[in-house]
Amino acid sequence: MSHPRGLGGDAPYLVAELWFDGPDVMKAAMKSPEMAETAAHAKGFAVASMSMFTGEVHAVS
Repeated sequence: MSHPRGLGGDAPYLVAELWFDGPDVMKAAMKSPEMAETAAHAKGFAVASMSMFTGEVHAVS
């Protein structure tokens, strides 16, 4: 987890970065009991909003 700093605008308070071995592994993880528990816990956070996004990592040479 990290506390990002904004560059001229509002920044998120916390960022959690999760890595998976591929899209199918991520989809399975998102349906797991552990992720359901995490999502339920996150609903109790006293924040104005939450965002979730995905992306692929590509090596650049």
